Order: sequence, then C-alpha cells, then structure tokens
Amino acid sequence: MNQDSSPCTCYRLSCEVFVTICCSATPTKALFERLFGCDLYNLFTFHVQAAIIATTIPQLFFWFNKQAPLLKTYFPAENVWHNLYKHHLRSWEKAILDSVKRSPDQALARHFLTAIACNGSVQLHSTINSLILRNLTRLSSSSPHDNFFRSHLGLTPPMLQYTYEERRDSEEYYDMLSAFLTDPRRAGHHHVNGEDYHNLAEILFRHLLGLPDEHRDGRGLTGIQEELLCCAAYLPLLLPKATCSLQLVTCIRLLSKKTEHSEMLNEDMITVLGATEAFLSQQESTVTSSARSRYQTPN
Repeated sequence: MNQDSSPCTCYRLSCEVFVTICCSATPTKALFERLFGCDLYNLFTFHVQAAIIATTIPQLFFWFNKQAPLLKTYFPAENVWHNLYKHHLRSWEKAILDSVKRSPDQALARHFLTAIACNGSVQLHSTINSLILRNLTRLSSSSPHDNFFRSHLGLTPPMLQYTYEERRDSEEYYDMLSAFLTDPRRAGHHHVNGEDYHNLAEILFRHLLGLPDEHRDGRGLTGIQEELLCCAAYLPLLLPKATCSLQLVTCIRLLSKKTEHSEMLNEDMITVLGATEAFLSQQESTVTSSARSRYQTPN
C-alpha cells in the first residue's frame, strides 16, 4: 500500500484539517448535533502529540464559544444551553492529563506545569524551563525538555518564531492550560498548589545565588540578563501563592546579602527583592495574627 494513502496518514491529515474546516463551516443545527454526538479526545490527543495544538485548539474553542447565541436558537427547549466549549473541554483535559502521565520524570514535569500555571510571559517559558533543567539535572540546555512540551502539552517553546496571530493563539492556549492546572476539581492530582509554587521559587532563588557576582560567565552578559529577567518575571507570581519554609526564607536572606555590593543589583534584581520583601512581610503578618488569636482571651 502506498504510504501516503495508509489509514494512519489519512487519519493524520483528517486531524490536521478538521479544525480549519469546522471553523469555516456554516454553523447549522445538523453540524451542532454531530459535534455534540462525537468525542474529540482522539483529535486532541493527536494534536498534543503532534505539537500543533498551541495554534489550533484555541481557534476551535473560540469558535465553540461564539456559537452560543445560535445554540440557544436551535435548542430552545434545553434547560441549559448546549455548550460546545464545556462539552469538549472535558475531552481536552483528559488528553492533557493522559499525556502528562506518560512523562518519564514526573517531578520535572510538575515544575514545568507550575511555570505554566503562573501564566507569565509566553516568551519566557523556554528560559524558565532551561533554568529548571539546569538546576535539577545534569542535562544540557539542549536536553529533551522541548520534547516534553511537544509530546505532553502540545506546546512549542520557541514562541518568538511564531507570527503575531500564532503567538496570540499560543497565549490563549497558555491561558487555557493555566486555568485548568489551577482548578483542583479539573486537574485533580496535577493541580498546582502552594507547595509547587514554593518548590519552583526555591529553584529560581538557588539559581540566582549561583550566578556570578560579576558578569563573567560562559553564557555572556545577554544570557545572564535574560535569566535575571526571567526570575524577575516569575518570582512575583510565585511568592504570593507559595507556602513558606525555612529553606525559602534562608534563600531570600542570602540573596539580599549577596546583592548588597554586586553588579547583579539592576532593575530586574530590584523587582525580585521587592517581591521577597512583600513575601516576608506577609509571612510576618500571618505569624503575628496567628499568635494573637492563639493567646486571645475568650469573651
């Protein structure tokens, strides 16, 4: 059999063109009935593994949402409108969870998921993932962390290579992932919690502590500046949600001491230090309130 006409190839081509055709079709009642009658789990799984989901799935779900007025017209007797978005969202969530479960390093995967849950800059996701790998493994920066994103999340890390429209769709997809990962009812075991935020924050602090006091490093000035920018972008997002620990407070104190007379004290580092001061202040306030309530005399 000709390889181009094999069932596998035909299925792949069908998956690739489905979203385009669906979003371009005239929205009829018959089409909606077909869409409600099918399960798109296999489609989502294919798109995740093919790493094309980041620029296609947001387009499909946006189209689903846009059909709400027509659905109310076509199905007026329904107590709850037929909602295509919610109907197929469950299948997408299952496809994501099943894909993440196949990761060979669940601990590493959890750090990656935490970074996504922060909903930070899409352009900095590659940088933070490289920092995670560099600090947790002996793998080089060219290690297969990109494969995790392609085969388990349907993401392509080098976002800057996208066109404006593709980058916008990718940002919407990150938003979808973030909303999913931060909802314990939906993400279940993979729900990102305070301990996860703490662990990733500690990784970033330890990375900052390991940077040279002066800009003398094999990565060069640009590389270090990008890492500082990444930490400055993520730590203010991580710390307000992170659980507190002695290790984390120690890292914060050591970093403050290190930057007192250092070339690292630039605008990005000032942002980091501002976030740490707010974190420590919040912890002190929490401890004080707890102590007061503990020793307060009952009325």
